[in-house]
Formats: sequence, structure tokens, C-alpha cells
Amino acid sequence: MHARTLLSHYGYLGILIALSLEYLFIPFPAETILILAGAMWHQGVFAFWPLVLIATVGAFIGSWLGYFIGAWLGRPMLLRFGKYVRLTEKKLQQVEQQFSRFAIFLLLFGRWIAGVRVIVTYIAGINTMNRSLYLLITLISSALFSTLFIVAGASIDASYRIIAQYLITHLFISALIFLALLAVLIFWYYRKKRQQS
Repeated sequence: MHARTLLSHYGYLGILIALSLEYLFIPFPAETILILAGAMWHQGVFAFWPLVLIATVGAFIGSWLGYFIGAWLGRPMLLRFGKYVRLTEKKLQQVEQQFSRFAIFLLLFGRWIAGVRVIVTYIAGINTMNRSLYLLITLISSALFSTLFIVAGASIDASYRIIAQYLITHLFISALIFLALLAVLIFWYYRKKRQQS
């Protein structure tokens, strides 16, 4: 299902489900969903605070699912299903080593890297990280991540609309400038080619 269709038909519930499912290795890229939701907020489809709340809760639920699956099924499950996203034993060992040294940092900032945010939740569960600390860090990073991408989506939508309106309004002038630049490039190319012969 196309992301726009998902959000148009299911609204806030679609955002909640998509952001939660990403942590189960289901391909709903959070960045795309949040940027699109931000653009739809800018267009008046969604309200800002409910959107941020639902997105944060969706990412939070997904993170908790990953944590509990990691704690319950452990490392063998991650290796078994991780092969579909190119997760090998060696890569998992590297992530575990880094996690043992930088757990809080990875949970706060790993969310910004697709794939890492998913694997880190399972690693936290496998290592049975303190649940209260995990809850706090996940809530903070989910809120920051969701808010930033929603605002970015609104900004992109606003910029796109301004540029599109300007180009439409000044289409004739834009076309003349483009054709003039193209003529200069063609002239320059043939002139240089003639000088070389």
C-alpha cells in the first residue's frame, strides 16, 4: 500500500500502525511516513500535537515490541530472521560490542539511522537492559525523532508549494531562461569543438 493512501484512509491510526510495524522488519520506513504526515499537517489534514503524540506512541510501541521479542526469543531469532536484511553473525557481534559500550548513545541517536534503530531495540532486549532506563530513553528519542521529521515534512511541503507557485507564475520567463542557458551551452560546446580541430 502506498504511504499516502495509508495515511489518507487510516489517518492517525495508519501512522501508529506503520511506525509500530517498522520494528518487526516490515518495510514501513518511518522517515517517509513522518515526512508525508508532516506535509499533510501543513495542508491541514492533521493537527500538530495529536500527530506528534501518535507518531511518538507508534515508534515507542514498536521499540517496546522489539525489546520484548529480543528478551523473549533472543539472539537465535535475530540471526534467523536477520539474514533477510543482511544481518550476519559477525555484524551482530559488532553491534553487541558497540551496544555494551554505548547503549544510551545508540538508543538516543541510533534511531536516526534506518535499520540501526530496529536492530538496537532487539539488542537491548537480548542484553536485558534495565527496562525503566530503556523506557525513558526510547520515549525521549521517539518524541525527538517524530517531531523533527514531522516539522521537516511541513517545511518541505511549504517550500515545494512556494517554488511550484513561482515556476507556474513565471513559467514563460523560466522557460526562456532555460532555453537561453541551453543555447549558451550548445554554442560553447561547438565553439570549443571547432577550436580543437
